[in-house]
Amino acid sequence: MGTELDEELASLRAPWFTGTLLSSRGSTLDRGHAVVEPYLYFTQYGGLYNDTWRLQSANNFRTIVQQNYLIYGLTDRIDLELAPQWLSNRSQGQSSTGFGDFRSRSDFKH
Repeated sequence: MGTELDEELASLRAPWFTGTLLSSRGSTLDRGHAVVEPYLYFTQYGGLYNDTWRLQSANNFRTIVQQNYLIYGLTDRIDLELAPQWLSNRSQGQSSTGFGDFRSRSDFKH
Protein backbone atom coordinates (compact mmCIF):
# COMPACT_ATOMS: atom_id res chain seq x y z
CA MET A 1 0.00 0.00 0.00
CA GLY A 2 1.28 3.43 -0.91
CA THR A 3 1.50 6.20 1.57
CA GLU A 4 0.10 9.67 1.05
CA LEU A 5 3.63 10.91 0.31
CA ASP A 6 4.12 8.22 -2.36
CA GLU A 7 0.88 9.28 -4.06
CA GLU A 8 1.91 12.94 -3.97
CA LEU A 9 5.32 12.14 -5.47
CA ALA A 10 3.69 10.06 -8.20
CA SER A 11 1.39 12.96 -9.11
CA LEU A 12 4.41 15.28 -9.40
CA ARG A 13 6.04 12.90 -11.90
CA ALA A 14 2.91 12.79 -14.08
CA PRO A 15 2.56 15.22 -17.01
CA TRP A 16 1.31 18.67 -16.06
CA PHE A 17 -1.34 19.96 -18.42
CA THR A 18 -1.02 23.67 -17.69
CA GLY A 19 -0.64 26.75 -19.82
CA THR A 20 -0.81 27.38 -23.53
CA LEU A 21 0.92 25.43 -26.29
CA LEU A 22 3.70 28.01 -26.33
CA SER A 23 4.37 28.09 -22.58
CA SER A 24 6.99 26.00 -20.79
CA ARG A 25 6.08 22.70 -19.19
CA GLY A 26 5.85 22.47 -15.42
CA SER A 27 8.67 19.94 -15.09
CA THR A 28 11.46 18.25 -17.03
CA LEU A 29 11.36 14.73 -18.46
CA ASP A 30 13.15 11.99 -16.56
CA ARG A 31 16.46 10.71 -17.96
CA GLY A 32 15.99 8.55 -21.04
CA HIS A 33 12.31 9.40 -21.54
CA ALA A 34 11.12 10.90 -24.82
CA VAL A 35 7.92 12.64 -25.95
CA VAL A 36 6.72 13.57 -29.44
CA GLU A 37 3.96 16.21 -29.69
CA PRO A 38 2.70 16.71 -33.28
CA TYR A 39 0.74 19.86 -34.20
CA LEU A 40 -0.91 20.94 -37.45
CA TYR A 41 -1.95 24.56 -38.10
CA PHE A 42 -4.10 25.68 -41.03
CA THR A 43 -4.84 29.30 -41.94
CA GLN A 44 -6.69 30.78 -44.89
CA TYR A 45 -7.06 34.43 -45.84
CA GLY A 46 -9.47 35.75 -48.46
CA GLY A 47 -9.50 39.41 -47.52
CA LEU A 48 -7.75 42.13 -45.58
CA TYR A 49 -8.95 45.06 -43.50
CA ASN A 50 -7.98 48.56 -44.62
CA ASP A 51 -7.16 51.58 -42.41
CA THR A 52 -10.87 52.24 -41.76
CA TRP A 53 -11.53 48.58 -40.85
CA ARG A 54 -13.45 47.80 -44.01
CA LEU A 55 -12.95 44.36 -45.49
CA GLN A 56 -11.15 44.46 -48.83
CA SER A 57 -11.07 41.54 -51.21
CA ALA A 58 -7.69 39.84 -51.60
CA ASN A 59 -6.26 36.74 -53.21
CA ASN A 60 -7.03 33.54 -51.36
CA PHE A 61 -3.92 32.47 -49.41
CA ARG A 62 -3.58 29.16 -47.54
CA THR A 63 -0.85 28.06 -45.18
CA ILE A 64 -0.34 24.68 -43.54
CA VAL A 65 2.29 24.37 -40.81
CA GLN A 66 3.22 20.95 -39.44
CA GLN A 67 5.37 21.14 -36.32
CA ASN A 68 6.63 18.32 -34.11
CA TYR A 69 7.96 18.93 -30.62
CA LEU A 70 10.61 16.30 -29.86
CA ILE A 71 11.54 16.28 -26.17
CA TYR A 72 14.19 14.05 -24.57
CA GLY A 73 15.32 13.80 -20.95
CA LEU A 74 19.12 14.09 -20.88
CA THR A 75 19.23 13.79 -17.08
CA ASP A 76 16.55 13.86 -14.37
CA ARG A 77 16.99 17.65 -14.24
CA ILE A 78 17.74 18.59 -17.86
CA ASP A 79 15.77 17.93 -21.04
CA LEU A 80 16.26 18.99 -24.65
CA GLU A 81 13.48 20.12 -26.98
CA LEU A 82 13.63 20.33 -30.78
CA ALA A 83 10.73 21.72 -32.81
CA PRO A 84 11.22 21.66 -36.60
CA GLN A 85 8.51 23.08 -38.90
CA TRP A 86 7.38 22.08 -42.36
CA LEU A 87 5.39 24.71 -44.31
CA SER A 88 3.12 24.65 -47.34
CA ASN A 89 1.72 27.83 -48.93
CA ARG A 90 -0.76 28.13 -51.79
CA SER A 91 -2.10 31.22 -53.55
CA GLN A 92 -3.28 32.02 -57.09
CA GLY A 93 -2.64 28.49 -58.35
CA GLN A 94 0.98 28.50 -57.19
CA SER A 95 2.38 26.65 -54.21
CA SER A 96 5.59 26.33 -52.27
CA THR A 97 6.80 23.99 -49.55
CA GLY A 98 9.84 23.93 -47.34
CA PHE A 99 11.20 24.09 -43.85
CA GLY A 100 10.33 26.90 -41.46
CA ASP A 101 11.82 27.71 -38.07
CA PHE A 102 13.84 25.05 -36.26
CA ARG A 103 13.50 25.88 -32.60
CA SER A 104 15.64 24.24 -29.93
CA ARG A 105 15.86 24.76 -26.19
CA SER A 106 16.84 23.13 -22.92
CA ASP A 107 14.83 23.07 -19.72
CA PHE A 108 16.48 22.91 -16.31
CA LYS A 109 14.85 21.89 -13.04
CA HIS A 110 16.45 23.17 -9.84
